[in-house]
Amino acid sequence: MIPPFIHHSHAPLSSNIAIEERLAVMIGSANNRQLWALFLDASDLQLQPLISINRLPVVPQWPDLVEVVRRLDEVMQDIGAARLVLVWERFASPRLSDLDLVWVRQLAAACNYQEIRLRAMLVSHCAGIRWIAPDDFAF
Repeated sequence: MIPPFIHHSHAPLSSNIAIEERLAVMIGSANNRQLWALFLDASDLQLQPLISINRLPVVPQWPDLVEVVRRLDEVMQDIGAARLVLVWERFASPRLSDLDLVWVRQLAAACNYQEIRLRAMLVSHCAGIRWIAPDDFAF
């Protein structure tokens, strides 16, 4: 039997502002180096669980990222998620470094490879959380 998954909130995350505000409360300022995955259903309602992935290498390796995203896809299928939101957390300035860009571009590419609908990517930094524009991770 598949366990019932409930929505985290009854308010849909149908705008970029709503996503950023929710994640600012849930994740906030960075204090670790990790990746967060938030799942949305077809109505943009947040589903449980919120997953954190830590112990990541300094430089992303394609086979490892594909495996991480494949496992996130399994979770999505299990809970009926339609879209994925990723948050790259690292204790640094709000500005994306060259290495941050490698991470977000590779994550976006892995999602594309797995045919996962990536709704948004954000970065959690030392002073808060901010949106990563799709142009930042375009190929």
